[in-house]
Amino acid sequence: MRRRIPGDGLWFVWSGSAIALGQFGNSLLVPALPRLAQDFAIPVQHSSLAITLYFAMFALGSLIAGPLSDRYGRRLPLLAGLSLSILACVAVALSATFTLLLLARAVQAVGAAGTPVIARAMARDKLAGTRLTHLLGLLTLAMAVSPVLGPIIGGYVVAHADWRVGFLGLGLAGLTIAILGLVMLDETLDAHAKKPLSLLPIGAFRAVFANASFRAGSGALMLYFTMIGAVYVGSPFVFIEHYGLSSIAFGYCFAGFTLTISLGSITVAWLKRRLGDRVVARLSAELAVLAGLIWVKCALLPDPQVLLASGGLALLGLALGWILPVATTYALADTGSRAGAASSLLGFMQIGASAVGSALLGAIHSGTEWPLAIGLLLLGLCAWSGAGRFAERA
Repeated sequence: MRRRIPGDGLWFVWSGSAIALGQFGNSLLVPALPRLAQDFAIPVQHSSLAITLYFAMFALGSLIAGPLSDRYGRRLPLLAGLSLSILACVAVALSATFTLLLLARAVQAVGAAGTPVIARAMARDKLAGTRLTHLLGLLTLAMAVSPVLGPIIGGYVVAHADWRVGFLGLGLAGLTIAILGLVMLDETLDAHAKKPLSLLPIGAFRAVFANASFRAGSGALMLYFTMIGAVYVGSPFVFIEHYGLSSIAFGYCFAGFTLTISLGSITVAWLKRRLGDRVVARLSAELAVLAGLIWVKCALLPDPQVLLASGGLALLGLALGWILPVATTYALADTGSRAGAASSLLGFMQIGASAVGSALLGAIHSGTEWPLAIGLLLLGLCAWSGAGRFAERA
C-alpha cells in the first residue's frame, strides 16, 4: 500500500478517525455521569472528575507529544500513543473502583493526546495558508463527529447495557485504526529537521510564545475550549438531572451542538476567504455571547426549556466550528521548524482550558442553568473583546 501524507484523502480519513477515537474517549462517557455516581456510590458532582481528569491529562500529553514528534518523527510517537490509549480503554472497562477508573482515564488521555497534536504538525509540515486552514477545518470536523455520535451511542449503551461495553468497543475500533496506520502512514518530518529530545523544551516554548500571532490564536482557543469543558460537564446535569431527560434524549440534544460545529468547520474556509480572520473571530464571539444570553433566559423561565437551551448550544457550536480552525492556523502560521513544539504547546493550552472549564462547572454545580449560562456569557464577552487582535493573512 502506498504511504499517505497530508493533502491525501486517505491520510485525512485515517487521521480523522484516530482523532475521533480520542474524542470518543470523553464524549462516550458524558451521558453516563449520573450512572457513574450510582455504580461507584459517589456524589454526583464527583463523577465529573472522570471528564476533568481526562481533559487535564490530555493537556499534559499534548505538551510532550510535540517534542517527541520533533525528535523521533511524526509517525512513531503517533502510533505509540494510539496503542497506549487502546490498552487504557480496556482498563477503563475493567475498573473495579472509581480510583482505578480515574487512573485508567489518565493513561487513556495521555495516549490519545498525541493524535491531534501530531496530525496538526504533519499538516503544517506539508501545507500552508488557505490549504492548511481547509485541512484543519476538516480535522476539526473529524473532532466534531465523535461528540455528535458519542453521547448518542453512550446514551443507548447506558440505557440498554453497561457503559463499560462502550469502552470495550472503543478499544476494538482503536486496534483496527492502529493496524491501518502502521501500514499506510508516511513520515512527514525531514530527517535533517529533527531536533534533540527535550520533553519540556522551555526555550522552544518561549520562542513560540514570543510570537504575537501565536499569542492571539492561542488566547482565543483557550477561551473557547474553556466553554467546551463547561458544556461537557454542565449540560448533562442540566438536561438529565434538572430537565429529567433520558440519557438517549440528552444524546440527541447534545448532537445539535456538535453538528453545528461540523457545519462551521465545513464553511469556515469559504468564510475566511470572503471576510478575513478578524471578522470571522468577531462573528464567532457574537454567537458565543448570544448563546450565553439564551441560557440566561432559560434560567429565568420557570419551566424546562429543552429546545431553547439546545438552540443556544447549537449557536455556540457554529461559533466553535468557525473559530477553531481560524485561530489554530493563525497560531501556527509563523512557527516554522518549531511546528511540533508549537502544536504541543497549543494542545496543552486549549485542553488545559477545557479541564479548567469542566472543573469549575463541576465545583459550582447548582442543579440549574445558571452556572453554564453565566460562564458562556462572560467567556463570550472576553472573546469578543479580543477579536480585534487578529490581523489579516493570506
